Amino acid sequence: MPAESLDEGLTPSGRSAQRLLRPVAGNFDAAHLQEIHRRIFQDLPHHGPGEYRPPAPFHIKARALEESGARYYVGYANREDVEPGLRKILGDLKGGRVLIGLPQPDFTDKMSRLYSDLDYIHPFREGNSRTLRCFTAQLARSVGYQLDWTVLAESPKGRDRLYMARDQAVLERRYPGLNEFRAMQTQDRAEYEAYFIKERLGKEPNLAALLEGCIQPRSLVLTIRETISELALADVPAAAKRDIEKRLATLAKPLSKAERDQFAPSELKQIKRALGRTFGVDR
Repeated sequence: MPAESLDEGLTPSGRSAQRLLRPVAGNFDAAHLQEIHRRIFQDLPHHGPGEYRPPAPFHIKARALEESGARYYVGYANREDVEPGLRKILGDLKGGRVLIGLPQPDFTDKMSRLYSDLDYIHPFREGNSRTLRCFTAQLARSVGYQLDWTVLAESPKGRDRLYMARDQAVLERRYPGLNEFRAMQTQDRAEYEAYFIKERLGKEPNLAALLEGCIQPRSLVLTIRETISELALADVPAAAKRDIEKRLATLAKPLSKAERDQFAPSELKQIKRALGRTFGVDR
C-alpha cells in the first residue's frame, strides 16, 4: 500500500481513538461536531478539517460492499440544507438532555434516528462516518450509555450490514414515501433507481436493530463524575458550559442518597450548584 494511502487509512483512525479516550468538550451542537471532524482530520488538510463540504449540485457516494461485491449509489442532502439541517437536528438534542433517563430500547431508537439524520445531512467532504461514530459514542457516554461501534466492524459481513442499514435510512430521508407507483411514473432516473435499492436494502436489518447489540448502560455515578471533570476543562467553549451544567443537573436529579455518598465534597458542591441553577433545587 502506498505511504499516502496508509497515512489516510491509519491516521484518522488513530485520531478517532484519541477522541474516545479524550473526548472533545462541547454541548453536542454543530460547532462541537465540526471540532471533532477538525481534530480527527487535522493531519489531512485536503479533507477540509472542520469545514463543511463545498457547494455542489449533488453529493453522491458509490457504495461497494465487501462480502457480496454489490455496488449501488446513495444520494445525500443538498448542500444548502446542511447548516439549517444541523441546527434543527442538534438543537432538538438540547445538549443531550433529551436522552437522559430513557429506557434502553427508547435510547437505541433515538440514537439510530439521530445517526441516520446526521448521516443524511453528510456535512463534510470526507470522514463523515468516523466523525459521526465519535460524536454519537461521546454523546451516549455523556448521558449514561456505552455505544461501541466496533461490534459492527469485526467482519466484512458486519461492515456490510452497517453500510446497508445506514444507506437504507439515508434513502428513506432522500426519497420519503417513495413507492413502486411513484418510481414507475418519475422522470428522475436517480429516484427510479433509488426505489429498487431501497427495496433490496429493506430486506436487511435496520440501524436500530443493529445498534441493539452495541449499546449498554453505564454507571450513573461515573457519568456524572466525568461531566464534572468536563466542566473543569480549559478548552470548554464558554457558550457550551451552561448546557453541560444543565446536563449535569439532569443526570444528578434522580440520584439516591447511596449514590450521592460516593462523591467527594468538591463534586457535591458542583452538583448542588448545577441543580440550583437549573431546577432551583439544593440537595
